Amino acid sequence: MAEQTARLRSTGAELRERTASATSANRLVTATVDARGGLVGLTFNTTRYRTMAPAELAAAVSETVVEAQRTMAEQVSEAFEPLRADKERLRSFLGAF
Repeated sequence: MAEQTARLRSTGAELRERTASATSANRLVTATVDARGGLVGLTFNTTRYRTMAPAELAAAVSETVVEAQRTMAEQVSEAFEPLRADKERLRSFLGAF
């Protein structure tokens, strides 16, 4: 149990240092999120945003942020996958008693 707790803490610490980014299909904007999916960076890669309709700009930003969040969610899931496998093995082991 102590080993699993240590691995959980280690994985959490590693994830706190990670970010994930996504760039819109039209290369207009890049969004960066932290491990919790919070927006930590937003970069406009061109000045084209100045002439866009507000709804079009909002959609580009929102879609890009969501894509960065999806990417981070996949990274978090992958990071914790070994711990989930350990949990299943422990359940199987304890079920034998």
